[in-house]
Amino acid sequence: MITGHGSTAMRDDEYIELRVRYPGHPYVALLDGCDKNFIPRRSWIGDFLYNRREHLADGTQEQVYHLPLAWDGIYEVAETVDGARAFRYVAVCRGVRRLYPLCREVVEAMVKGYLTFTQMATIFEDNPAEHSRHLSRVLRNKTGKSDLGSEA
Repeated sequence: MITGHGSTAMRDDEYIELRVRYPGHPYVALLDGCDKNFIPRRSWIGDFLYNRREHLADGTQEQVYHLPLAWDGIYEVAETVDGARAFRYVAVCRGVRRLYPLCREVVEAMVKGYLTFTQMATIFEDNPAEHSRHLSRVLRNKTGKSDLGSEA
C-alpha cells in the first residue's frame, strides 16, 4: 500500500502514476463537466492525488501523482517546460492502467459529452500515433472551434 504527503492510501493495482515537472507551481486538476457557457469546470483535487516529489539524477524534480483507476477521469496538468508554463491533458479509463494523452479539442468534446471514454479509448487503440488528429477530424463537425477557455 502506498501513501504519500496529502494522498489517500491506494494499493498498487488501484492507481497509475502521473509525473509532473517541478518547479513552477505545477498542478493537476480533474475536469468534471461544463458550466452554463460550456467552459470546462476544474476540480482542484491535486492535493488528494499528490504522492511525492522525486529528485532526479540530472538535478531536476518531478511531482508524482496517483490517479485512481476506480473512475474515468480527464486531468489538466500545468507544469513549467523550458521556462514557460505548459498545459497538457491526460485521460484515465476505469480499470485500465494507461494514461491517454489528449489534445484540447478532444478534451472539449469529452467534457461536453460529444465523445465517451470508450469511444476515445477505442480510437486510441486502433491508431495511437494518429489518435488526436483522427479524433479532431471526426469531431470538427460536432464541436466547431476550440473554446476550452483560460487554463487558470
